Amino acid sequence: TKPTTVVITDASEIPEGVTVTSAATGTVTVVDNPSGDGKVFKAECIKEGDQFVYVNIGMQFEAGKTYGVSYKLMPLKNMKGEDFSDTLIAGNFRFSTTENETVTDHVMDGHSNKSTSDTWIPVSYSFTVPENYSAKENDSFQIWGKFSGGAGINYLVKDIVIQ
Repeated sequence: TKPTTVVITDASEIPEGVTVTSAATGTVTVVDNPSGDGKVFKAECIKEGDQFVYVNIGMQFEAGKTYGVSYKLMPLKNMKGEDFSDTLIAGNFRFSTTENETVTDHVMDGHSNKSTSDTWIPVSYSFTVPENYSAKENDSFQIWGKFSGGAGINYLVKDIVIQ
């Protein structure tokens, strides 16, 4: 059983039962916070071309529950070392329902056109998990970044709260 809420204030202290991973197009590492306080997650693209880059937080959800989500994001450069602008970096609940047992995307934060920055950008929203939620082993909350300038992007994430 995975936790149904997650709070990660320091990336070096992941709560028991929570996994933080990426897809084959990227890596997620724990690095020093450029602001100087604690550790943060760094998502980096590792494959050439137009690649999406993910931070997957393995957890499960509660049917019918409304989750408040918040995190801070710092968009870096793309894999080519170039600045980018107006690129989508968004949150996503990944789960299935009793009507569709395949784990699917439930994308949040549609207004997340982000640009390379050296400051933290706060992100927050809420999402209600439907009553017909069907728990699966690979359920997760995901932060994903779309490619820009012909390359995947890199970004930092900290202070993740999903509860």
